[in-house]
Amino acid sequence: MKMRWKIQLSGQYFFSIYADYAKFYGGHQNSAIFNAEYKIQPRFSLNVSYQVNSPRYAKDIGDDVFHLLGVHSEVGFTKNLFWTNLIQLNSQKNNVNLDSLLQWRFRPLSDFYVVIKDDMSSGEFQQKKFQVVFKVNNWFKI
Repeated sequence: MKMRWKIQLSGQYFFSIYADYAKFYGGHQNSAIFNAEYKIQPRFSLNVSYQVNSPRYAKDIGDDVFHLLGVHSEVGFTKNLFWTNLIQLNSQKNNVNLDSLLQWRFRPLSDFYVVIKDDMSSGEFQQKKFQVVFKVNNWFKI
């Protein structure tokens, strides 16, 4: 069974709630997602979401509850330069993810990306993995 509600206020504010109940292999799962978004078109977007999953397994395995809190922002400096950020707190893996992506569109369908990714333990905020990635997509007309 799934339920979904989305509310828009004044063209800039969006709120949504999603609830789900599913059965699987002798167990079931309840999940809910709460989402709030603020937009200033076409330059800025800020999204805050909270997700809770509660799988109930067979009697010998047990139950658990997982939480995921995320903040996602997008900034468009020009029509060819964009910056996207994502921060996530995951209780299932006791992990905090920080992702930042800078995108430059130098030709139609051709982009240059700089991605910075940092994974940390949420208990001590100790760095697990840090990455800087450069990527180029180029469209050739043949």
